[in-house]
Amino acid sequence: MHSAIFVAVEPTTQSQEWFGFLDDADKTVHTTQHVERLGKNVWLVNFQNAPYALGYLISYAERHAISYRILPLADEPQWIPAGPNPGHSL
Repeated sequence: MHSAIFVAVEPTTQSQEWFGFLDDADKTVHTTQHVERLGKNVWLVNFQNAPYALGYLISYAERHAISYRILPLADEPQWIPAGPNPGHSL
C-alpha cells in the first residue's frame, strides 16, 4: 500500500465527540508533511513515509466513537491538473 484515503463519517448531528476528533486530528496530523487534508473529514496519507499518521487518525476516531472508512491505494496517487491554474500544487 502506497497511500490511503481516510474518511471520518460525519455524524448527522454535530456533537462534542465530532469536534473533539477534528481538534485532535488538526493538532497532530495537520503538521505531518506527508498528509494532505482533502476536505473537512478526508485525509490522504502517504503510508510509505508516514504510516503513523494513519494510526493517529484511526486512534482519534476510535477514541471519539467516530465511524471511518479507509481506501487503500496500491500506487502513488496521480493527480490530473485541472482548473484555471493547473500547475499549482497543494
